[in-house]
Amino acid sequence: MTHDYGRKAIVDPARERLAPIIIKTNSKKAAWWGGFCCLGFCGAIYWLFQILRGDVAIEGMDLLAAIFFAILFAGSAVNLIGIAVRRPTALRMDELGISGYYVKPLEWSQIAEISIHKDYPNNGFVYLLRIGIKLADPDAFMKGQTLWQRLNMRHLARKSGFHITIRPILEQEVSFAGIVRQANILQAAAAEQAFEN
Repeated sequence: MTHDYGRKAIVDPARERLAPIIIKTNSKKAAWWGGFCCLGFCGAIYWLFQILRGDVAIEGMDLLAAIFFAILFAGSAVNLIGIAVRRPTALRMDELGISGYYVKPLEWSQIAEISIHKDYPNNGFVYLLRIGIKLADPDAFMKGQTLWQRLNMRHLARKSGFHITIRPILEQEVSFAGIVRQANILQAAAAEQAFEN
């Protein structure tokens, strides 16, 4: 039996504790941020037109900055609105491992630890809760990743101790503690099954 825990905190009934868990992305949050990026894109395009028409003086790297922000906001808007429309599976956990939009498929044997991670953007006092995944053999996993993915994973490992973090664009009212607890149950069951075989 498969559960979609999108609208309630995860529970762990004894008879269904090993059932796959499927969590969808939060389409409203993705749409909100997508709209914000659209406004940023419009602002960058207006700034670019002002520069090209000569209405504002070009100082230093203004032209390149306007182009950069236009591309950045456009790409982010398309990505986030695509998430809102398609509403892909953000996270799936079953007896084989973990996968989803925010994490490449991983078998439980590849994972050393899953726990809640507090991310402090810009070293501030406000933090975001994320699910942190520490790999058992990060070098072996990175061989199949792009250069950008490898650099990002190494940066995360230095910053937080985790190689992968799952961002909080998940369904509302999802319990991160429940996700981690259920992941540990599934991982222990997979290890027990592997030992028996």
